[in-house]
Amino acid sequence: MLILRKKKRIPIGSEAVGVQLKIMKMICALALIFVVPCIVYFLFVVFIGSSVLRDFARYSFLISLGLWSLLEIYLCFSVSEKLNQGGLFRKTLFALPVVLSIALTCYLFPVLLTTYPFPPKEECVVLELPFNGIWLAGHAGGNFVILNIGNGKYVYFGHFKRATISVKAGDRISAGTFIGSVGNSGNTTLPHLHMHVQNKPISDPENRITIPFRFREIQRMRIAFWKRVENGYLLRNDRVLKTVVE
Repeated sequence: MLILRKKKRIPIGSEAVGVQLKIMKMICALALIFVVPCIVYFLFVVFIGSSVLRDFARYSFLISLGLWSLLEIYLCFSVSEKLNQGGLFRKTLFALPVVLSIALTCYLFPVLLTTYPFPPKEECVVLELPFNGIWLAGHAGGNFVILNIGNGKYVYFGHFKRATISVKAGDRISAGTFIGSVGNSGNTTLPHLHMHVQNKPISDPENRITIPFRFREIQRMRIAFWKRVENGYLLRNDRVLKTVVE
């Protein structure tokens, strides 16, 4: 009969634990606190491939990562007997993932900071959401329509399907007007609608200035949670739905 003895763990505050090991454990906890949000942000906001991820896979990953990180942070407040009594080699093996977490945080955290803060509402053009779907930042091009919204501002829509644009220069349109079908024309690898706001009615990217914009009222899912947002902005992989005002 095989009897397994429960491995004893020593509290991090015990005098039996060396100062260097205490420091490494605290650094490990801090690294996890920073690196886990960075990993989530990178995978579900920066990485474009997550746009095709099923909800089941998304939530399963987030729950598993959350439980694992909480367990690891909890274990950072105690030390196993083997690690405490181990030599340089064992402690070096423990230090390697700590160093990796710190390096990953240093790489990913600046990426997170590049999207915050978004320009305030006063500096943005506020638009009505023209579609339901997933927001993917990319390049403009292909068959396009430029809409004059006044005050020297223009909305650029790109990548329309060939021969589907139903408006011509000078036409006046209203909310709900069909202007074309989403396509794959121009510099793109998949069918989608590109849009941005600019200061000139031209398609030349070298001679125009883009202007930040927000949407008046939307339902937005960022990473995992739906939220009703007024004057909200979108990040890559956000899912959006129009909010119908009664």
